[in-house]
Amino acid sequence: MSFDLTQGPSSGAAGFVISGADIVDEGAYTGDTWIQCIVNVNSTPFLPHGARTGNTIVNGCLSFGTIALNGLYGSGAVRGTSLTVGEDGSDSAFSGTAVLTSSLNITNSTMILDGSVTQGAVNVAADAAIGGGGSIASTLTFAEGAKLSVAIAGNAAPCLDVAGAVTGSASVEITAPRRVRDNFASCILRSGSAMPTTFTCATKGYRLELREGDTELWAVKKPEMTFILIQ
Repeated sequence: MSFDLTQGPSSGAAGFVISGADIVDEGAYTGDTWIQCIVNVNSTPFLPHGARTGNTIVNGCLSFGTIALNGLYGSGAVRGTSLTVGEDGSDSAFSGTAVLTSSLNITNSTMILDGSVTQGAVNVAADAAIGGGGSIASTLTFAEGAKLSVAIAGNAAPCLDVAGAVTGSASVEITAPRRVRDNFASCILRSGSAMPTTFTCATKGYRLELREGDTELWAVKKPEMTFILIQ
């Protein structure tokens, strides 16, 4: 077991680097936790969550039963029964692989998923959001008041690919760092079956379209109107 104090990049507070361990005791520290090797968490309170500030950065492999975390980052693997992220409102950006026998639950925050959930349903709670260009092998469910977050870059948008069904009700929030071309149109969500989901666009200047038998949700920029004043 190896514990080294480090300065965490996300919360700005000192935390732990764990480079290979079976964790059986309860943690009391705050700050970011870096998982660099294979770590089995047998005590669910060990990692920072809720009032214990700090995010978890997994670049190795984190195994657990059912746990709740603040923000989740990294490009490694997480494996367990059920994982809840966003306990303290911290956002997540995960580009690794999640294997869950039950579910990934997103609460109180935004999760950018550029990796994959190869097993387990994904549930987005009210006032929470999911985005990114990753993949989900099972189902994606939006609670009423949940959001789909879309970030346009270089006049392109990521598309979240869901092999299972997409259900629920979601508001789509679109951001762009600069002016987007007038003919912009991009698939932002793809489902393995027709989506009965109710989508509303929360961003002015865009509209939403269901295409390909309602299996694809597209964001389309509305043309800007030009007014010519003749005197």
